Amino acid sequence: NYVNRFLDRHHDELQTHWSRPLDTIRAKSLNTGTVQHWYYDIVDKRFVNGNFLPENTYAMDESGFPRGPARRQRVIGRRGTKVQHLQGTANRENVTVLVTICADGSKLKPLIVFKAADCQPEWRENNVAGASFAWSETGWSNGEIAASWLIDNFDRQTRGKAAGKPRALFVDGHSSHYTQALLDAARERNITIFGYPPHCTHALQGLDVACFGCMKDAFADEVKQFETENGRG
Repeated sequence: NYVNRFLDRHHDELQTHWSRPLDTIRAKSLNTGTVQHWYYDIVDKRFVNGNFLPENTYAMDESGFPRGPARRQRVIGRRGTKVQHLQGTANRENVTVLVTICADGSKLKPLIVFKAADCQPEWRENNVAGASFAWSETGWSNGEIAASWLIDNFDRQTRGKAAGKPRALFVDGHSSHYTQALLDAARERNITIFGYPPHCTHALQGLDVACFGCMKDAFADEVKQFETENGRG
């Protein structure tokens, strides 16, 4: 009972937690030196001293959403049954969503990337979010899509509010966000790209949890409701 006695002695400083999986490379990358360099040399010197206004400061993140339910749900079944299945589509095809939020609390219209060879007309039906659409062979964003998004979506939606003042855009370290075409387009439009340190977005980028965590739960609920009401995915 050593562990229990140890926790009792140090209950004012320690407690038990449910652990969450974390890649070793992420754990090693998120260290004191990396975080201090990010905040002192990048955020403080280049962003804070760069006179970027809150209404011209943006963060963009992207995440994949499976077409079918991806989470487990609690259901009622016969006692003694080891596995209880829940009927529904097994479609795991990926859809990528690019979400951009401004420091003043406003948000931009999202970009949705489908796995396809061409644009389908039905994608634009009932488009209550006013989203834009793109497509790729994998369903993930790429350098071409990211550069097009910066020019046709981000710049178009933020140019008027900026009124010629510099804009800051925080993105993760994915290579598609640092192509020559995207960086040239950003420079021409007075947009400064700030990249989070590699493998550190799980701690430094608020959109991962604050936005996509809730968004994926809501998306799963909508998928389940649609399947229940229509008998298909």
